[in-house]
Amino acid sequence: MARLKVDRLAIGLFLAVSATAFETLAVGTMLPTIAEEFDGDRLYGATFVVYMLANLVSLVAAGERADRTGLRRPFLFGAASFAVGLLIAGTANSMWMLLIGRAMQGAGSGIFVSLSFVAVRRAYSDERQAAMYALISTGWVLPSLISPFVAGWITSTVGWRWVFIGMLPLAGIVVLLAVPQLAGVDSQSQLADEPAPSRIPLAIAIAAGIGLMTAASYSSRWWLVTSHALVGVVIVVASLRRLMPPGLLTAHPGRPAAIAARICAMAAFNGADFFIPLAARRIHDASPTVQGATILGAAVGWNLGQWFAVRAGDRIGFHRMVPAGFVVLAAGTASSIAVLSSDTPLWVTFITWSIGGVGMGVLFNPTSQIGMGSASSEAAGLASTQLSVADVFGFSVMAAVGGALVSFADQTSLSLRTALGSAFVLATVVALGGAFAGRRIRPAESV
Repeated sequence: MARLKVDRLAIGLFLAVSATAFETLAVGTMLPTIAEEFDGDRLYGATFVVYMLANLVSLVAAGERADRTGLRRPFLFGAASFAVGLLIAGTANSMWMLLIGRAMQGAGSGIFVSLSFVAVRRAYSDERQAAMYALISTGWVLPSLISPFVAGWITSTVGWRWVFIGMLPLAGIVVLLAVPQLAGVDSQSQLADEPAPSRIPLAIAIAAGIGLMTAASYSSRWWLVTSHALVGVVIVVASLRRLMPPGLLTAHPGRPAAIAARICAMAAFNGADFFIPLAARRIHDASPTVQGATILGAAVGWNLGQWFAVRAGDRIGFHRMVPAGFVVLAAGTASSIAVLSSDTPLWVTFITWSIGGVGMGVLFNPTSQIGMGSASSEAAGLASTQLSVADVFGFSVMAAVGGALVSFADQTSLSLRTALGSAFVLATVVALGGAFAGRRIRPAESV
């Protein structure tokens, strides 16, 4: 790997990705406190869903706009959206206002992530690109190790609003560092004369369908629940059939199996990770700092699992490593149900959820490599979009289902323990289902 020469653009992209990662991970720690303040358990899951749906649309749109207009304009729009979202969330006086802020943050973060990879391809030589991708990866790793604890500490000391507001200067620094350099990159790049057919309508359709499914879970009228859910399912299925490779539902060997496994992985992991801080708060009366520390082990385990996968993948084989990762993830989600007992110390949950993180780390890179490596160079953009949609779909569906259970407990006699226990059981079942898809992963012929 060529040694990275750090420049203003490299620092700007690193900070953009780091800001996105920190904010994404911090919300899970802060949300139990925010929901208590606004009496917002009913919209607990929606706070995650709106972020990811906006992220999905902006991620697809940013890549296409970069091909048409260059990097500078969409990057500026992303920075503005991210900053305004931080400001709205930091000054929110209700859960609905927080949802608006989260949607704008999701849009900005999707643009940051998408354009960071495009910028590396256009601005750096082949020899330097590997080092730049490693730097961007570090922009995710470092926040994952500190964000839950730091966000919890800030929430406990000066208040959750300062997590959002305190990041505003960082958005400005990103603009000052990256935008002038991106203008230079645009002047030397050849933009597409005849852009490929837009995938933005499909991304919007998928987001709208998941949004309808989420909205259905918050209605008390059965006919609204049924109609919204059915329409949402039809829209999502029809859109996924056009966007995803054939054989997704049967986990056909190659990219379909990798994408099916990725959906299961994101759904299973987040089905527990979303709600462990809530259980720590409501059942154990833990402080925000302790809530963050409880899920910190999963981040450590994820990075350890990735380290193992990189070094042992060729020797063990992806067709063995991915199912094993799912089994370990299932063990983590199942054992973390112990957090629902007030008699179980939270350090036990730290350990059990660290196990889940290891499983996720073991299977994540292999699914990415098969998902991208089995595509021809001409289909690389489509394969990347398919993986991104799989991540958002798995993330959003489980957030919607788990959030609906929490909302149901808030409005009925169902206990929060039962609601969260159901979410953990569902996450475990999905992880075990992912092991089936993982067994069918193998390098496939280019498509």
